[in-house]
Amino acid sequence: MFTRKIPKLIRWQALVALLISLLVSACTTTTPPPLLVNQQTSCLPALTQLNQLAHEHAGTLSDQRIPGTPWLRNNRFLHSFQQQALSKPQLNALLQRMNRRAINGLTIEIQQIPGAHLKNWQTRQKITTTPAAFVQRCARQLLAAQLLTPASTTQQWRHQLDVATSYSTLQRILGLYPLAAIPFRWGVINEQHELQEQWGKTEGKPWTIYAPHQTGKTQTQHVIKPRKDALNIPLLNRQEQQRLFTQHAPSWLIDSQSSANIPGTPYRQADKISVDTNKQTTYTHLSFGRWRDQITTQLNYIIWFTERPALSTFDWVAGKHDAVIFRVHLDATQNILAYDSIHLCGCWYRLFLPEGTPFQAKEADNSEPVTVEYIRAARQMRVYLSRDTHQIIDLKPVNDIQTGTRNYQLQGFDQLLRLPAFNRAGYVPQSERTERWFFWPMGVRNPGAVRRFGEHAISFIGMRHFDDPYLLREVGVQQ
Repeated sequence: MFTRKIPKLIRWQALVALLISLLVSACTTTTPPPLLVNQQTSCLPALTQLNQLAHEHAGTLSDQRIPGTPWLRNNRFLHSFQQQALSKPQLNALLQRMNRRAINGLTIEIQQIPGAHLKNWQTRQKITTTPAAFVQRCARQLLAAQLLTPASTTQQWRHQLDVATSYSTLQRILGLYPLAAIPFRWGVINEQHELQEQWGKTEGKPWTIYAPHQTGKTQTQHVIKPRKDALNIPLLNRQEQQRLFTQHAPSWLIDSQSSANIPGTPYRQADKISVDTNKQTTYTHLSFGRWRDQITTQLNYIIWFTERPALSTFDWVAGKHDAVIFRVHLDATQNILAYDSIHLCGCWYRLFLPEGTPFQAKEADNSEPVTVEYIRAARQMRVYLSRDTHQIIDLKPVNDIQTGTRNYQLQGFDQLLRLPAFNRAGYVPQSERTERWFFWPMGVRNPGAVRRFGEHAISFIGMRHFDDPYLLREVGVQQ
């Protein structure tokens, strides 16, 4: 069977052509968009220098920078509109979102610039306001100048944009990926079978409940109806976001109270990130996806553990820090479309669908299969996690008012970016795993390390990203 699979996977001519195209595309650059030169653009040199300083000291903590365009940022969801012919109002709505993402990211990142460097920048550029206030003012002025630029010019520039992959082509070349992928795929399938065997085995275990302060029947049940922009993307203000996250906040159930199985709150201690297990926090992150002809709202809930403890003498995936994302997909009318999950390293993608949802598993040898569990969906769910490995082994509705053994607070994920919990490369320091020395031929950068949103490669075989707006369709959920 091994020898029969090799010819199906290896197409050397196609592989060489693919690698050449990837290398060429990696070397291309994006020309900054032309702006209507006026008084509004005079702050560009100062913003460019501040953006460079932030990148040097903090890296990129949110979305993706666009070369030469510090007032805009991109991500995979916004990039999904690239091939669409947009009207002027739609183009403006897209640019406004890219602008807000740039302001948010840079405002967080400049907090990591040493004070002496910031003061020197302010002196040289004659900035009399705070750096954060300058970012707000200048980025909005540059957006205004771009909105005055002819739409056709901006559209032409927009079609040059790309989003960076979280996979390394060089690693796959050096690791002889077409050959190495064969045993890796078998390993993935075996691990998926093991996880399926654990599913639903919750009886008789001493579950500890970590619940939000308001659960079950105490929740406000009305549907939030936010305004939408010209792209039909919900315009959720801070209060609406908070209400939506509260309405769907899950309860976490773990069958152990050892220190490695108590979700906590990360904090900075000297140059290291530690976790306070006496204070429970669930972090939230809002994202969007695409399903059929509608925009979906994605509610990401993240809990953080001190470690993934070793289960044996040679446990490649054990190490400091572990975090789990449970994501709720809502359609345009806020009905539950699906749930899915990864660990914050991008590992162990899991898909959970409401009963009756059509699904067709991908069977191609050059892609990683995804298993699905069917569940009874509800506004709030109990998420059962296995001890030590922190794998989801069941999902059940929260049907009644429950008193948690411990209650958690909801906080925005930006709090972790401000901490900062992530280094310049986007990883949590000290979270590296031994697996990186063995799994690198699959092209995933630093596999096993806990990382920021936007950097989650979720397949060793083929290429998939957690923030791919079409992910549900790509893994096999039928339209």
